[in-house]
Amino acid sequence: MNIQDLTRCYYILQEDIFRFKKLGLLDNVSTINGQMEFDDDDVRQIIEMVNLVELGLDDQGLVKYYTNKDTQTDTLKKVRVSILEQLHSYQKKLDDIDYMIYEKEKLWQKEKI
Repeated sequence: MNIQDLTRCYYILQEDIFRFKKLGLLDNVSTINGQMEFDDDDVRQIIEMVNLVELGLDDQGLVKYYTNKDTQTDTLKKVRVSILEQLHSYQKKLDDIDYMIYEKEKLWQKEKI
């Protein structure tokens, strides 16, 4: 699969693929006639890289993730904790809004009486 097929089938930006290549994360990708050719393992790894970026890893974090396989699980657990903390923060905001709605509706009910 060439880069055009990869971007079309998986909605991955070419800029991301070239960035991953520049970071040295796609050094195992085959090159035929000067063009990268991606096998199924390459595609899975690129999709994982895109997911990691969407989860908040920067370029340095990606390189560290792929160069130190012993800490990959720890990295994922840290990202999970961070997302869970954000989720709890948003849950508190939702609870606050729900309480405000409850109070307003209670006040409006009293005014109707």
